[in-house]
Amino acid sequence: MFLSEADFEAQPGLINRAREVTAAAGVELQFVQQKSPNENLAEQLPPDIDCVVITGQGLLGPAAMDKVIATLIEKKLPSYSLLDAHLVEQGLLMAEAPATNWRRLARRNALNIHGVLHGELAENQPVTIESKRRLSINMATARAIGISPRFDILGKAVLFNEEKAPQGRTLSLAIVAEEAVAANLDLRTATLELQARQGDVGQARAGLWPQLDARLGYSRLNDDSTTVISGAAARQSTSAALTLTQLIYSDAVNANVEIQGYLQNNRVALKRQLELDIIQEAVITYLNLLKAQTFIHIRRENMELSRTNLELAKDRQRIGVASPAEVYRWESQLATSNQALLNARAQLQQTRDAVNRLLNRPLKAPFIAEPATLDDPRLFISRKELFDYVSNDRAFELMGDYMLEVGIDASPELAGLDALLAASRRELKTNQRAYWSPTVTVQGEVTHVMDEERLAGLPAKNDTDWAVGVNVSLPLFEGGTRSVRVASSRFTVKQILSRRDAVRKRIEQRIRASLHDIGASYPAIKLSRDAATAAKKNLDLVTDAYSRGTVSIIDLLDAQNAALVAEESATNAVSDFIIDLMKLQRSLGGFDLFVNKQGLDSWLEDLSNYISTHGG
Repeated sequence: MFLSEADFEAQPGLINRAREVTAAAGVELQFVQQKSPNENLAEQLPPDIDCVVITGQGLLGPAAMDKVIATLIEKKLPSYSLLDAHLVEQGLLMAEAPATNWRRLARRNALNIHGVLHGELAENQPVTIESKRRLSINMATARAIGISPRFDILGKAVLFNEEKAPQGRTLSLAIVAEEAVAANLDLRTATLELQARQGDVGQARAGLWPQLDARLGYSRLNDDSTTVISGAAARQSTSAALTLTQLIYSDAVNANVEIQGYLQNNRVALKRQLELDIIQEAVITYLNLLKAQTFIHIRRENMELSRTNLELAKDRQRIGVASPAEVYRWESQLATSNQALLNARAQLQQTRDAVNRLLNRPLKAPFIAEPATLDDPRLFISRKELFDYVSNDRAFELMGDYMLEVGIDASPELAGLDALLAASRRELKTNQRAYWSPTVTVQGEVTHVMDEERLAGLPAKNDTDWAVGVNVSLPLFEGGTRSVRVASSRFTVKQILSRRDAVRKRIEQRIRASLHDIGASYPAIKLSRDAATAAKKNLDLVTDAYSRGTVSIIDLLDAQNAALVAEESATNAVSDFIIDLMKLQRSLGGFDLFVNKQGLDSWLEDLSNYISTHGG
């Protein structure tokens, strides 16, 4: 225990009593006496000390106290202050005494002086101020010395530096979008699959090129064979041959080349669709992370407000203007608020993990989240002239029509279906042509006899032969399979057309829904701020009235809940608007986070021309 030398010498009885009490609890109490206001008492600690208690008013100067705190943290020693909580805020681990209310002390002294000046006895003046004790913990110090308090203690204590100081690299909305494209594992897998399937196109095209086969053969005939005896055939022979085959015409092969190209285009569109989905998921998850961070702050304030109201209810009960039911109700409210804070912390950690997963980073990797603002030059919403184009319902409607055209043209979903439709139509045409379209090939072969043995006759003088031929083939009857293939292809084409119409309508609905959301969420930014200001003022009035007993607990609970909801809405209004904006851009098939200034200028110019042309 740190104690001034004067206090130690002046209170021997108290010192001995303290040692007896602590010894009974199995604790050895040692004193480090302060002799000057600037010495580092922590350096005088015995090596077997487990914790430190600081006592006395004005024990050390601020600079000396900073040195003591730094040394205690370096030695990883828990520290407890018998003074008020300001030392905990400065860096000590914990204290239970409340922070000194200097205003109340000054007011009490002024009232005492006033009473004495008006004839009251000085000995009758009150000299104490009742204050409620509450544990305070510096969480940064706790983390530094390796102490993790239990959740039930954290829920009741005043916490300083509760959240860890931001560490790691800084992420922004634009960085998250770019890294999601560059590093996301799902997108990387889709890219590798696209590259792998590119071989299907090459394999189909290979059927149009010449095919060259080499053959090496050996034959042995029995000696009593008539052909061998007569010399017409060799007893044994070794030969080599080269066969060249060239396709002249095949509608099925030509169709396969085209179809594989269309299918690859469909895979490209699917990859683009996945890319847009991942970008949307990444940026919305990041925005939800920003919201989760603000939720923790708001939930913590709400919990402290519930705690304050609980103490107020206890005071009301003591003076007889409230029943125990009010205390129980605020205890319930405090527990609920604490639970909401824990849930908000869990949500924040889950969202952090989700951001790291989407960016293919270690899930525990720390990072600093840069707030998203409407002034971000990467967002087209930062261009103030945009709001001139949508200053009325007609202009807003025309902007929606323009975005519908852009979204339909840029939609990867429709592009993929168009590729499938082209492939199905080509397959249908091939099946229809199969009734009359032949396959034509030309084939040439060169054979060379390398060695032979004959029982009679003379070896052949020319041991190299060649042959050239043209083949034309056309299946005449296949058991009705051609008509089945034609019918199936027709239904496939109709199915894709129907599916395309359905997807187009969903895209149109999605774009219009996003526009409606933006039309509501943008003005909600200012409205929610106004609502939060009004709700806070109302809460202050109702709280004051509750302390004076003129309103019920229900009125205060309603006011507190209304203020909580309004504050959450106001704090997250910008993030909610940007989320709606990202959903709209996903429906439009592209994000302005990947467009440079010239691209944004061109887009706004096209929008302005469209609105002007159509009478906006």
